[in-house]
Amino acid sequence: MERALNLPEIREHICSQVSSKASLAALARTCSAFEKLALDKLWSGDPHAISFSDLRKALPGVFVTDADGEIVDLRLRSPKDWDRLFALTTRIRFLTFDEGPYIIESVLEMLLSPPSSLQKAFPKLRSLDVDGYDPNLLQTYIPFLSSHLREFSYRGHPQNIRIPLQVLPDKCAYLQFLGVTEGDWPSKDGELICMIKEVSAAVIRLPLLVSLRCPDLEPHALLHISRSPCLRELRLTDLQETTPVVVHADPTPLRFEAIEELELRMMSFESALAVLRRLQTLPRTLELQEPMSRFKDLTELREVLAILNRCERRKYDLEELEIHGFTVNHPTNLDVRYNMDFFRLLGRHRKLRSLELWVEFEIGLSPYDVAELALAHPYLKKLIFSPMSDTVLSTQSLSILSNKCPKLTYIEAPITDSQCDRDGLFELDNGSTPSASHSSLTSLDLITSQFRDMAFLTQTLEASFPSLTELSLHELSFKHCSDPMPFTSATMEPLCCLTHLTRLRIDVTNRRVEIAEADVLRLARSLPSLKVLYISGATAVGFDGLAMSLDSILNLADTHQSLVEITLPFRAFLADRSNSRHRFRARRTLPRNRTLKDIHLLVSSKPSREYLADLAIVVLTACARLSTFYLTTPRASPEPPIPLFDAIEAFRKVERVQGLSKMRYEDGELGGEKGDALILVALGLELLNVFLTKLMSPSALEAMTAADSYLTLEELTVPFQALLSDRSNSEKRFMESRATSPNRTLRAVRFVVLSRPSNAYLVDLAIVMATKYVRIENLSLKMPRWCSPLTPHADFQEPRRTVVPEIEHNQSVQESDDDW
Repeated sequence: MERALNLPEIREHICSQVSSKASLAALARTCSAFEKLALDKLWSGDPHAISFSDLRKALPGVFVTDADGEIVDLRLRSPKDWDRLFALTTRIRFLTFDEGPYIIESVLEMLLSPPSSLQKAFPKLRSLDVDGYDPNLLQTYIPFLSSHLREFSYRGHPQNIRIPLQVLPDKCAYLQFLGVTEGDWPSKDGELICMIKEVSAAVIRLPLLVSLRCPDLEPHALLHISRSPCLRELRLTDLQETTPVVVHADPTPLRFEAIEELELRMMSFESALAVLRRLQTLPRTLELQEPMSRFKDLTELREVLAILNRCERRKYDLEELEIHGFTVNHPTNLDVRYNMDFFRLLGRHRKLRSLELWVEFEIGLSPYDVAELALAHPYLKKLIFSPMSDTVLSTQSLSILSNKCPKLTYIEAPITDSQCDRDGLFELDNGSTPSASHSSLTSLDLITSQFRDMAFLTQTLEASFPSLTELSLHELSFKHCSDPMPFTSATMEPLCCLTHLTRLRIDVTNRRVEIAEADVLRLARSLPSLKVLYISGATAVGFDGLAMSLDSILNLADTHQSLVEITLPFRAFLADRSNSRHRFRARRTLPRNRTLKDIHLLVSSKPSREYLADLAIVVLTACARLSTFYLTTPRASPEPPIPLFDAIEAFRKVERVQGLSKMRYEDGELGGEKGDALILVALGLELLNVFLTKLMSPSALEAMTAADSYLTLEELTVPFQALLSDRSNSEKRFMESRATSPNRTLRAVRFVVLSRPSNAYLVDLAIVMATKYVRIENLSLKMPRWCSPLTPHADFQEPRRTVVPEIEHNQSVQESDDDW
């Protein structure tokens, strides 16, 4: 080991650069010098809070769950069991109860009861995130509140918020962050107002708050925190029109001497203006989101800018301004447009770094206006206009912005063709034309629906922005120019010169993509740093347009080792099927791609079931670390039958398939959730999941036999039909299961019942399953709604206690008669 690694500061710095959970776990397993540091960061909960689901996966023998996956008990029989639990919990700084399995009250009480305690089990706990849907369970979270806690977040029913907030100021006097949201729970009239009152009462008793997020505040509470010298961030997420803040419009100014970020989400824009009119200190960041009423013109927006001009500068100047309109509300006056009279109101704020206007007014800025806007804000780094806006912005406008704003790195805006671009009529103040010499622009997201000549666009981008690292050209399906020109090889050629590109997205839904496979391969070879490649256009018909072959996909994986994600049109050729065995054998001797993780193929012709299996095997053999494999078919294609048995047998025979964590087959015929046919397979991982829905399947017991070949399988969800042969052979299967080595990894099985099983069949199924899979905890049955409910029968669970008495830890068998 290098001498420098003996210094703890060096090791801490190295470990701080690792954020992936998998990488931290690998670092802890492979290097003793980093073991403690990696485990501390892995289980601290930063940036993703630790849930009891994480603890259950790490300590499967400690947490006992029922058929629904709820934690119902703790199995702590010796001091060693407590030590294993404490080895993880003592590292936790960020704990959440808002994710993972449901926990009954007695489990949490046991966790903090002698020989344990909060200080012993969670000595480093600083952040707590709870759900408030169950008031009884919410009471059990109270012992987790202590004077060491610095952050508390609540998400749940408004009427239950009083339970934690009544004791929070007393138990957590040093609290710095408080977040309260109602989540997705539909609140009744008056319930949200009650939540606002409870939050307001608690806020007054928390003097050290640095950040507050809540729906709204009562006037006295808002005035109180505005005088706090600590508060730096305030987010009011649901300003009410009926609250006294809006109704009475208290004229007392809100000081907010230390405020940095102010976010207001409102039911109407007048609610936000009632707060802004009292604002005395200018925040560094102002965000106004989602008014429910339409903007008729620029009057409200002009008033916002006028208010910001009146505010005092204490600590910061305005650096970020973001205004979101309601996305489905289009302006009632189509003649209203952003012009320089509007943007001149921002001229006082020369240090503005980010400007986002998500309101769909027309953008009427000439090149001279754009130059004036850029000169007024030389520190601008990010500029976004709504993609729904009509615009006269051109490529020349982009060049002017990048020249006049040397720090500008990101632009997202709709653009259009301009005759000035082609004629080169515009000149800068010094008489020169815009150039790329001083451009630091690295990311462009352009909506090209109104841009006719894409070839001219790409030529201009190549000449003006040679340092681009991210480029996205996409179109809106409902908005397009007349007679759009296709995307051809001449259009793509300039992109090959943007050698710094790491992400390239071309999604031109309104025009044809008339390029060949060789053009895509040449593009990939020309961009050595490219990680994400996305190309899609108008749906191809027959053999027209771009459609990659299997050989081209494999060639792309072989020659471009930096690609991480690709999305491309694809065509299934008959020759691929006949050559699949040859390809597979050749791939076994070739180096494998170890960077490609996600492949999404837009299938333009209907593949057969056998072709899909061969395609997956060959692609997975070529890509060692592939984690996601998506196939999307045209809407006119029927859903293919893919039996689970065939799929599992095909994957089982491929020895080199190691890294797949998700395979998805989407059929476009039905659309939406019900139109998805999914195969999710994970091979060679600690947790192997196989999920199959809406596909044809053999009997359940045959499917389970096929799944036995995977010794890492923990969860399985399959549709099945209850066949008579299963019933007649159940005793034979039971005796064979007792004579063979049991499976010790499978814990949860969910059967989607395609045919109505009898009670006797269910008894045999439970016996065989519990005998074969000795650690199974959850066996559930889901039936279509047209099936009559299962009638409970005494012998349904009795055999597990009499015939198989040694299977003590099997929790339950669940039946359900809800929809698919």
